[in-house]
Order: sequence, then structure tokens, then C-alpha cells
Amino acid sequence: MAELLKGPGDGRSKEDYLEVTLLDETPPLDPMGQLRAVFPQTLQIRREERQGESSGDAKPNVRTTSDVDLFKGFYRHVAGEDLSEEQLASFVSIVDSMGMAEREVKLDSAESAKPQAAEVEA
Repeated sequence: MAELLKGPGDGRSKEDYLEVTLLDETPPLDPMGQLRAVFPQTLQIRREERQGESSGDAKPNVRTTSDVDLFKGFYRHVAGEDLSEEQLASFVSIVDSMGMAEREVKLDSAESAKPQAAEVEA
């Protein structure tokens, strides 16, 4: 990608239409935006298929697959490798914290929705 961002060479025009296949190990941030800054006519960007990866892989059922398993599959798809134990532990910790915070918000909302007993003066 860095090579492309240097601009056209060999008499090529910045107005050429491009279809780019990324070979970078690490996915670049906003590759389309970066390329279009140099080559405004960039049409498509794809990523090189890694070994063991195919476009025909079965998609997980998001209703029955756990958040952890979904994220593991997503990470494997994007990074081409499995999560480390440390990364997995961090993800589980974050998901658990978010779940606790969500439950607290729901609990607070339910309690504030209860009608308050009014004091009656005789």
C-alpha cells in the first residue's frame, strides 16, 4: 500500500482506474480514503486471500453463536491467525463489563419506572 501512495510512476496518470489487491500483513486504516487521495478513480480494494481462507466459508449463525466465538471467527478472518490467550481474556473481560453495565442500566430504569407511594395526610 505504501508503494501505491507514493503516486503514479512510469508515465501513469493519477486519473487511471484502479482495482487494488492489498498484500499488507496488517490491514491499513481507511485504505480507500488513502488511495483516493492519490488516485481519485480507485474503484475497488480487496485483500489477498490467506492460506486456509476461502470466500465460500460458512457464515456463523449470529443468533446461536456466542459473542466470544463470533469475535474469534472475526479476528481469524481479519488477522489470519487465532487470538492469543491474553487477547481472548481481554475481550471476555470487556464483554463481561459491558454486560454488567447494561444490566445495571436496565435495573435502574425499572426501579425509576415504579410508581412512588404518595403520602396521604389525614
